[in-house]
Amino acid sequence: MFDESDAEIISGTEEGVFGWVASNYLKSQFAGDGLDTVGLIEMGGASLQVSFVPKTPVSKSDETKLVPVKIGSKSFKLYTYSFLNYGLEAAQSLFASKLKALSPSDSTVDNPCYPVGVEFDGTQGSGVFDQCLKKMDDIIDLKMPCPSTCSFNGVFQPPVSVEKFLAIENFYYTAEFFNVLSSQDVINDLENAARSFCSLKFNDILSKYATEKDPAEELKKYCFSAAYISKILRVVTKKSDPSSMFSVTKYVGNAAIDWALGSVIFEVVNDARLSPSEWTLSRPSSGGPSLSSWISLEVLMFLAVVAMLIFFVRYFFRSSIRRSVIPYTRVKS
Repeated sequence: MFDESDAEIISGTEEGVFGWVASNYLKSQFAGDGLDTVGLIEMGGASLQVSFVPKTPVSKSDETKLVPVKIGSKSFKLYTYSFLNYGLEAAQSLFASKLKALSPSDSTVDNPCYPVGVEFDGTQGSGVFDQCLKKMDDIIDLKMPCPSTCSFNGVFQPPVSVEKFLAIENFYYTAEFFNVLSSQDVINDLENAARSFCSLKFNDILSKYATEKDPAEELKKYCFSAAYISKILRVVTKKSDPSSMFSVTKYVGNAAIDWALGSVIFEVVNDARLSPSEWTLSRPSSGGPSLSSWISLEVLMFLAVVAMLIFFVRYFFRSSIRRSVIPYTRVKS
């Protein structure tokens, strides 16, 4: 039986590392030479994580900003950053607050990122997708001073060149709703579909699209979500059409990608307490089976569920603890 002290709230960096490990484990990218890894962009409700091993060499000073990750005999320099308040739910509130701050106090604040008939956080939907896309610059600042190379808001990010990414969580749910998951030009097709959707009045959207899976509260968000994720994907890659660099997904095979799985891989395989300066995933020495076959996926998924339950117990009991200052510790055996 677990004691409350057996679990800790993970940091944004740890979430990025574990998500990256889970993605590459499920795709068997650690087998063979293990050098051709995939990056991960995940957008939850409160935060956005970007994680990848840069192909482009970085300066020595910038290299200190990368996270050393050792997996068996393989070593990686992983870039990972967690943008707090840039998950889908938090970003909507941030966007509305910016609109209100830039509008006269006695005026009705039009919000182009919601259909006509939707009120959100003191703003009124006007349903103009292209205006919504343009106004994303209000919260995704590309002009903030940057000492090296940055993504947005002055946050360091190595240049993206030929890296491949998985985009998960709210990227997936939005693309799924607009039926562009299988598109070869997912960003442009997403924008075109959202442009038509956003122009509809909300009553018409309800009569046409409301289902148990997509109730009214979810339907309100899709106009904003389409513009927001389109902007994020372009900003991260610094490319006008990065569709070929991304696979928008939720699963690898039948397994869902989740940071908890990456965390459990560390728990199951590590023999020693993790050091924040080096994330080490041990495996048998020469002659042992590959990482992908060594650990039963079914066992890992079961333990991932256990890890998530521990996480939520910890969260509800100690919600006052700041997430950013809690170090990751192994679950006691």
